[in-house]
Amino acid sequence: MMRRILVVLGHLLTAIMFVALLSFAQHRNQEQRIEGLHIQTDHSEGLYFVDNDQIGQLIRRENLFCDGLPVAEFNPSVLKQRLLKHPHIRRVEVFLDARNHLYIKVWQRTPILRVINRWQEHYYIDSDRRAMYAGSAFTADVPVASGYISHRPTLGDTMRDAQLLILADLSERIQSDPWLNTMIVQLYADTSGAVELIPRLGGARILLGDTSRWEAKTGKLKEFCRQSGTTGGLTAWSVINLSYKNRLVCQK
Repeated sequence: MMRRILVVLGHLLTAIMFVALLSFAQHRNQEQRIEGLHIQTDHSEGLYFVDNDQIGQLIRRENLFCDGLPVAEFNPSVLKQRLLKHPHIRRVEVFLDARNHLYIKVWQRTPILRVINRWQEHYYIDSDRRAMYAGSAFTADVPVASGYISHRPTLGDTMRDAQLLILADLSERIQSDPWLNTMIVQLYADTSGAVELIPRLGGARILLGDTSRWEAKTGKLKEFCRQSGTTGGLTAWSVINLSYKNRLVCQK
């Protein structure tokens, strides 16, 4: 009987100690404060739409964080969702380390094409095929698409316009080819939907036509420039037509 009583008392004391420790931990957690803020903006792709200082200013301006903020009052989800509303931010990670230092890691959206539509409105299309705000002090080094482009997207929306999706794909193909990326700076869409390539040097209009047979067409252009001395062919002719199968036609 005495042994059973001792066992019960032991369990009771254990439960009391557990509750006391839990209460102490909760009380201590309420007293803990965030000791520092560390912001890391990824610039590995050479993008500088936002930087650490700008993000820090935004956080403090909107009272999302202040030095010495109690840990119990900090909501990382609210901070993360607010940063994701920034037009140039794609991904955010927010966490506290064991020392109660707050870390914020930010990845920017990656533009692949800058668009100037018929109304001279500027915007980017990013790698996720979403419309992206272009009004920034920083300008991304990507091809520009202009001409008869009528689409006026809502910034942040996923692109569904067929013409712009084609132009975005062409821009990615150009940027993935070192030679083309050096030579071609602009895509021009004419009234029929055909595409012209505008070179960095020379005044030639390079008529691509539709986007079929891309490798064959650009292969002809590369061979033509090689035989003409790289840029020689681009300066000697006003029009270089790649749209014909198995031949390249030039016009003075």
